Amino acid sequence: MKILMFSAFELPDSCANATRALNFAKLLKNLGNDVDSLGICYSSENHLCGKYDGVEYEMVRAMPFYGIKSYKRVKKLQIEITSFLNKKSIDGPYDVIILSNVYYDFSKLFVSYAKKFGSKLVVNSVEWYEKDNVQFDGLLGKVNYIKNRIALKKIHVKMGNIIAISSLLEEYYKARGCNTVRIPTIIDTKEYDAVSSTERKYNQKLHIAYAGNPGRKDYVINALYALDLLNEHERERVCFDFYGPTTEQLVAGGLSEEFLEKHRSQILCHGRIPYVEVKRRIAEADFTVLLRPNLRYANAGFPTKVGESMACGTPVICNLTSDLGKYVLDGKTGVVCKNETPEGCADALRRALSLTTEERAAMSRACLEMSDAAFDFSVYGNAVDGFLKRLI
Repeated sequence: MKILMFSAFELPDSCANATRALNFAKLLKNLGNDVDSLGICYSSENHLCGKYDGVEYEMVRAMPFYGIKSYKRVKKLQIEITSFLNKKSIDGPYDVIILSNVYYDFSKLFVSYAKKFGSKLVVNSVEWYEKDNVQFDGLLGKVNYIKNRIALKKIHVKMGNIIAISSLLEEYYKARGCNTVRIPTIIDTKEYDAVSSTERKYNQKLHIAYAGNPGRKDYVINALYALDLLNEHERERVCFDFYGPTTEQLVAGGLSEEFLEKHRSQILCHGRIPYVEVKRRIAEADFTVLLRPNLRYANAGFPTKVGESMACGTPVICNLTSDLGKYVLDGKTGVVCKNETPEGCADALRRALSLTTEERAAMSRACLEMSDAAFDFSVYGNAVDGFLKRLI
């Protein structure tokens, strides 16, 4: 088949969704398909085409129009995307177009293309944002919210073919008659071999890592407040390592300056570091941490951080949202918190501190086994192949 992977974000590795799109392209190519990857470039410094880990990609440039003038940027992008489709269709149209992070603004042109050439449209569905998401702030945000819900409830359902990242999204679209397959977060575990094979040096100190931007999604502040619920001896054995967030950002996220000063030796912010270095730091950590509330956005998505952590051989301290219970097994591949509160995290920290060196090493091995079995993109070859055949 001739397939287009279109992503409304920068390629190849700007975000978790970009990583997912890249690995889907690998998977589709391994199945013998002719695959093109197209993204949107929002930075004036990035090149519009390239090759990353064997996958060639192109991007169209987004013009710097924001706020009320953002419609000009959308219009320009629509023209650029249409031009790309026309150019690539000279030797034959696409059989399948897989859309990632595409909601309202670009849907019409892909629907028109599909009607003209008989192409099948597939939605790579990975999010169901809450109403208080930052992109819905302000007057323009309210418009974006309405567009988002029209896409989720009407446009995507009408397209009829869904790759769902979670059981919640799978069940939602199946109930509406869509051809659906569930594929959780996917990565290329071979990319982690160099760091996961590093010999681990366990000691009394428990290093807990977090990488990325917590925004309003991840309740890392609750994990930090759990420190005050530990006794002095327990607290001295815990250290949180942040890669990305600064101390100023943690304070802006709700952490008091007094608390930060009190626990300065247990809260270390290392700033932004290269992605390849993040992998090594995660592999060196004893655990990563992820707390999210039991809300629809958390249950609709699936945190890429969990798959990446396990691929590094690092177990996860987390509460169970989405499908995490299928992969984060308490005492085997992680330590499960009863909820996202400081109290729930403190209890998990105590149990993590009680683990022996042998138990921690066994958990690391179990994480590597789980990542190979559940998160490597090649595992889902048969499922995706069957899904594509149902399209035809």
